Amino acid sequence: MKRIRIAFDQLSAYENFPGLLLTNDTDAMYEHHEEWHWPTGESAINRFVSVHRVENGKITLWKDYWDLATLVN
Repeated sequence: MKRIRIAFDQLSAYENFPGLLLTNDTDAMYEHHEEWHWPTGESAINRFVSVHRVENGKITLWKDYWDLATLVN
């Protein structure tokens, strides 16, 4: 958690870029990427797959899958 907090707490900007969205009546999978920027001028592109479930109009599941090595490296 400490390593991730270092990355998130210091971000100066990020932008989401949409990708593939697959849905049925209850579930959605969303492939997208974000570009993160730090005040030092460094940047990284993080690719995600987000999985969501909506039941009775409420989000009951939200999971993001991404490669932590992108930030560590």
